[in-house]
Amino acid sequence: MGWTDERDKYQAIATSIEPSAMIMTKDHWLWSAAWWTLAVLTLGLIAIGMGREKFLTRYATTLGPFHGYPREWPSLSKRLLTHECRHTTQFVFAGWFVPVFGWLFGRRVRAVVGLLPMAIVYGLVVLPIGFAVGRWQLELDADRTAWRWAIRNGFSPSWIRQRAADFGAKVCGGPYLWAWLPALGGVKAFTKAADKVIAEVQP
Repeated sequence: MGWTDERDKYQAIATSIEPSAMIMTKDHWLWSAAWWTLAVLTLGLIAIGMGREKFLTRYATTLGPFHGYPREWPSLSKRLLTHECRHTTQFVFAGWFVPVFGWLFGRRVRAVVGLLPMAIVYGLVVLPIGFAVGRWQLELDADRTAWRWAIRNGFSPSWIRQRAADFGAKVCGGPYLWAWLPALGGVKAFTKAADKVIAEVQP
């Protein structure tokens, strides 16, 4: 039994967090196309940081309203759905910067057209590798949202801190094209952010 056997349940959870979210498996053609597009745009660097098979079978990915989850996973945690839905909310916000389509056709279309401004922020600001502030901040924002959910639902501060260290290392590593070099304090900044969230949310 895998998560797809309860797809409607997970879709309902995602919709309750972010109304425009649409979940699907990563064996849909969209995700292979996304990886190959990244391979071209990064001149093959994505293949070093995260090969296609790893991308399709070990990582959740969000593009606009579309959430891709590996079919092989047995379940989807609400914490993960919270993280990915936050990304969709980021796309929705970015869509406001696209005239007409981002303004007039509803939240889901706004999330789709938000792909262009998000691609610029996620991929290029400030640099594509080593000090990509946009990519680092967007991932931190999504995980910060998930940390808040986790604390309110019984996860311990030590778990949050460990998650921050582990995920921060991934964001600063190959899977996220070395968004912020660890030597520049990228991982440490994740753990500091976790401490701040814990202090804010914990009673």
